[in-house]
Amino acid sequence: MYRETRKAWRRRQKRRQMLQGILTVAVLVAAVAGSVPVINALTGRDVVALVSEQSKKERPDGIMADILPEESSSAAAETAPVPETTAAPETEAPEPETEAWSGNPAEAPGWNLILVNRKHPIPEGYQVPEFTELRNDNRVDSRIYPDLQEMFDDMRAEGLIPYITSSYRSGEKQQSLMDQKIEDYEAEGNSHSDAVALAEKWVAIPGTSEHQLGLSVDISSGDKEKQEPSIVWEWLNRNCWKYGFVQRYPEDKTDVTGIIDEPWHYRYVGKEAAKEMTELGVVLEEYLAR
Repeated sequence: MYRETRKAWRRRQKRRQMLQGILTVAVLVAAVAGSVPVINALTGRDVVALVSEQSKKERPDGIMADILPEESSSAAAETAPVPETTAAPETEAPEPETEAWSGNPAEAPGWNLILVNRKHPIPEGYQVPEFTELRNDNRVDSRIYPDLQEMFDDMRAEGLIPYITSSYRSGEKQQSLMDQKIEDYEAEGNSHSDAVALAEKWVAIPGTSEHQLGLSVDISSGDKEKQEPSIVWEWLNRNCWKYGFVQRYPEDKTDVTGIIDEPWHYRYVGKEAAKEMTELGVVLEEYLAR
């Protein structure tokens, strides 16, 4: 019984395979011809009906199907191992290029730490963004005025008489000061070359003076008969850093700054830098070179 069933099943299998072969050829012909009716004409049957009829044929008992049922296929798909994939190597995004400051150097980041001396003249195109007018025709960069005013208020509250003798100077003003100093030394009997050398020890060469930044002030006593300037300077040396100022040209740093001792000259560098410079005991040249 089993053998007869097996033979009958094999015959049906052969017929099914033959029919499938015919259908495959018909489909190819139809694809080339671009018309399904051609297949119908060859087989005399509707293609969709033939495929549907064949798929419904029963399998003989005891014979394993040559395809998995839908539920088995789905389960297999769920349990099948996922092939490993190699992830594309991660690449770091390039850092954006930083462009050099092309505007007014006085407005660039770090404007309060601009270094000006004989080796570092005023940056080309430097213009104080905005001035605040003080007494006696003095004026400063408006950004330092609040701290400057607070410092003077605290000094006066302690009985001091601070007074600004010089602040911002234009290039023309600096040149006139230099010319006047040279004339003074020549009037004392010095040659012109000697007079220039002597003048440059006291007056900065135009274009190399911090006063042209609008960030520096010369401070003295407003009444020298009542109060010696040294009293004002002593207070400033102890406290000016709290307001963002430093004594720019101390006596023990002449070899670094190239300027003689000027206890009256104070430069605004900002509160953070002033605190660090005071704690380290360094001047601006040394601070920026760290």
